[in-house]
Amino acid sequence: MFTRARVQAKLDYFLSQLRRRAAQNQQRGDQDPRLRFYAAARTDPVWREVRAVQAGHLHFVPDLPFSWFDNPPAANRLIGLLWLGKLLYPASFQQDIRTEVRRFYALFYQQEPSDAQLDGLLANPPA
Repeated sequence: MFTRARVQAKLDYFLSQLRRRAAQNQQRGDQDPRLRFYAAARTDPVWREVRAVQAGHLHFVPDLPFSWFDNPPAANRLIGLLWLGKLLYPASFQQDIRTEVRRFYALFYQQEPSDAQLDGLLANPPA
């Protein structure tokens, strides 16, 4: 059975992981697997032929506490739909993603991410 204290402990853990990942990314730079993939996609002859790569349209899918896009199936897919819609059709999705993420995390996780946590969560590959 899930108690409020147990859920709170899990949420605190996930938010600490977000802070830890942000700090590690600053220290490691290109050692982050997402950054390694991004660098490889920009230099690999096969990937360079993909129009999205040519146009610089590679994006990191937010993934804390779970992926917003694929696995595991979780409530994060709901905010992932808004994130993806705004990414692909910004004119049709006028919502401020940062505000909506704060509302989503407050509703589903009883935590509101700080600006720094949102920066880490919504970070895109460097240009």
